[in-house]
Amino acid sequence: MADLAQPVGVLKQIGLIVGLRWRMLHNNLRRKQNRLDLVGLVIVGVLAGGVVLGLCFALFEGARDFVSTGRIAWLSLFFWAIFVWWQLSPVVLAGFGMSFDFRALLRFPLSFGAFYTIGLSYGLADFTGVAAVCWLAAVVIGGVSAKLSLLPAMLVAALLLWFSI
Repeated sequence: MADLAQPVGVLKQIGLIVGLRWRMLHNNLRRKQNRLDLVGLVIVGVLAGGVVLGLCFALFEGARDFVSTGRIAWLSLFFWAIFVWWQLSPVVLAGFGMSFDFRALLRFPLSFGAFYTIGLSYGLADFTGVAAVCWLAAVVIGGVSAKLSLLPAMLVAALLLWFSI
């Protein structure tokens, strides 16, 4: 009988896990306290998004100003600030939120590819990572908007920072 089951693809496995997590969230929202927690999470998310976008604008303008006034070396301050954020904020924020326990996925018969893809997507969707990538993009776009010839150097610096973390 076991040979009758067809192997399930990676996308199907991920879809099943997403559906399961959605169903768990839906069932959790039956209690009033959990609904209020979700409302608070949405409000904090909107406020955090506003801070990230505001800093994107400030980094864009700062990078454009540094390049247009000939202080290109000062761009390293922005890269260092983003690096420090990327290193310290997960440590500081870890105590305030719930993190997903990947060991909970071990009870499901997932392939290694599906498990790796889910882990990678959780890591890429992390607030700290998304904010840092937005800020890197703002610095690069700000510097390049003032002097287009800096594009290769700015991309190399941003990619080295991305991959070093």
